[in-house]
Amino acid sequence: MPTNRISIILTVKNETKFLYNVLRQLCPQNPDELIIVDGNSTDDHIGLYDTLAKMYSFRLLKNTSQDSPFGAFATGIKEAKNEFVSLWSVDDDPYPDYLKKMTSAINTFNA
Repeated sequence: MPTNRISIILTVKNETKFLYNVLRQLCPQNPDELIIVDGNSTDDHIGLYDTLAKMYSFRLLKNTSQDSPFGAFATGIKEAKNEFVSLWSVDDDPYPDYLKKMTSAINTFNA
């Protein structure tokens, strides 16, 4: 029986300027699971992740694959705990009711 829970896989590599914005829009929607996969960023991401972890709930994984961003998505998918997975890039701009609409679509079409 489907759980209708969604894991969001969010990849980032040297794009921390976008990270706060996407989390600020996504996290108030209470995602079932949020996994951030870092592709070995070299920008100022370490301090930002620590700060964001105090504000939002997510798991941070490191992508060790050289096949980025696909390797980063694969890393996140392997760790996802839910039946449905939504793949995001850090510069995505989610609608305020994105997760509600996704859950509604899953239920409507009996995915």
